[in-house]
Amino acid sequence: MEKTTGTGKCTKISPPMSNGKRVIIATHGNRLRVLLKYSDNLSNEETARLNIPTSLSVVYELEDDLRPIRSYYLAN
Repeated sequence: MEKTTGTGKCTKISPPMSNGKRVIIATHGNRLRVLLKYSDNLSNEETARLNIPTSLSVVYELEDDLRPIRSYYLAN
């Protein structure tokens, strides 16, 4: 299991992503909120108000330095 550091960086998934690899992260609920909090620079209040749909994948497109360009949910 991968854990984020205090900065929100994931020590095991950041290196492959920096090398142009695609990474799939399977998680749910509060753990997903933590990832979105750090990737989107959300406050605690904004994170608590997140409405995360069940059973939908979220896709992040990233800059070379791993900053988000855009994100969207995959739907049928």
